[in-house]
Amino acid sequence: DQKRVEKELENFSYIDGLTGIANRRTFDNMYAREWYRSMRNSSPLSLIMIDVDLFKQYNDQYGHMKGDDALKVVASYLSENIKRASELVARYGGEEFIIVLPDTDAKRALQLAETCRRDMLDRRIPFESSTLSISLGVSTAIPSQDRKSSTLLDEADKALYRAKGKGRNRVEIRDLDEEETQQESHSSE
Repeated sequence: DQKRVEKELENFSYIDGLTGIANRRTFDNMYAREWYRSMRNSSPLSLIMIDVDLFKQYNDQYGHMKGDDALKVVASYLSENIKRASELVARYGGEEFIIVLPDTDAKRALQLAETCRRDMLDRRIPFESSTLSISLGVSTAIPSQDRKSSTLLDEADKALYRAKGKGRNRVEIRDLDEEETQQESHSSE
């Protein structure tokens, strides 16, 4: 019985108590593993960082219980869009979520992010005169010795805040390898 209880407690330490999806700890562990695996294989790794738009106002208007319900719904809808066993949706903190996409290039990551955005609108969670929406920031890179894993995360965060700054309910992307290729071609001209 004690071993079973210990196993259950260990499992709980990797799951977000509110939404039932992976928590930040699980994300951190998986992201570190996938970063090194992608580096070894020279394969692309993508992240999608998601923020529920105007969530503080939603909480203020409908209360924390409804806010919690909305976060559960968002987690569920994001999870429905994940198809491969190697992919992960996690609650990153507060009203932020993150998706890890191993072996995924910028084009596919952008398509998935746009699908998540549209899916959220299609669910029509009422909010003021519209529906609750999400903003998404995508970043993609092929990990290398010259690049820190935190760079990909920082770039997803910057893309997310660019999406929010451009009016919310949108997707922005940073493809680090594409930017390096463009910089190299400009410097060789």
